[in-house]
Amino acid sequence: MVVTGNSKIYDVKEVLVSGTFGEVARCCIKGQDKVVALKVMSRQYENEFLNEVQTLQLLNKLTNFKHCFIKLNDSFTYRGFLYQEFELLDQILFDYLKKRGDTLKVAELRVIAQQILVALSALKQLGITHTDLKLDNIMLVNHEEQPFIVKLIDFGFACETETLKEKGILHNLAYRAPEITLGLPRDEAIDTWSLGCLLSALFLDCFVFPEENKYDNLRIIMKLLGQPDKKQLDEGTLKKGALSRRAHKMLTVDPANRILPDDALKHPFITMEHLDGASDKCYVKKARKLMRNVQPFPSDGEKWLDTRNATPESHVFHESPRGGS
Repeated sequence: MVVTGNSKIYDVKEVLVSGTFGEVARCCIKGQDKVVALKVMSRQYENEFLNEVQTLQLLNKLTNFKHCFIKLNDSFTYRGFLYQEFELLDQILFDYLKKRGDTLKVAELRVIAQQILVALSALKQLGITHTDLKLDNIMLVNHEEQPFIVKLIDFGFACETETLKEKGILHNLAYRAPEITLGLPRDEAIDTWSLGCLLSALFLDCFVFPEENKYDNLRIIMKLLGQPDKKQLDEGTLKKGALSRRAHKMLTVDPANRILPDDALKHPFITMEHLDGASDKCYVKKARKLMRNVQPFPSDGEKWLDTRNATPESHVFHESPRGGS
């Protein structure tokens, strides 16, 4: 099969992923020694398509954080379908775990956590919330050559954080922050909660909170972590009985007290300060080796975001002059 884009012709070699929103194929560009990923969607998902294009055009212009997000090369229509050309990455984290058949080691978990926290920090600085952080939306770049180097993908549901209140129910229950189910005010902290659920699943090989029923989901969350205070519950649209204990960091029920990505990056788990005096020198050496290829979080003295060119495009959808039939 051949697909004609804006200025390229794609020779489709293999369908890599097939899902609700469409398919992703490995393609060769004719006349070029280049292999890319081509995503195709029907026009019923045009809003998500345009949203992802606009968001990635912004994120891909970030000087210091291009490594955090999948690179979008082009977008176009062809024969009534919507196409996006991406850099070709290795595999989604979910598929890797299925093939591996085992949970991740703590040192491996740390590398992934650090990279996604850097991505969330960049998004927070720009006032963007991903809203769909899960195992399927993190990809290994090239696991054989760069173990556990990952990128965040799928920005079809990303939005400006200030517009979150206008959105309906977001997330699969396994990753859903309690404030969403309770109908409470929400902000980018919903991504931090999702990351906490994701990292727990990577370590335990199961989700901590039930994904079948929202009431069971809330019951277990509040049994383990406590509940929002009375003022928050009074503002919500779904009420739940009282429990007392409250935990902190990523899986804190109250989003106002949930750890920020910047602060999480300074936690000893990420910095590995607590390993300085560890007796198992072999483990420490392996853990530090895994982190060596991860781009460091900028220090306070470095420029956080270079947004001189990172402004939303006024027109993000470029229709191929040959493709609209």
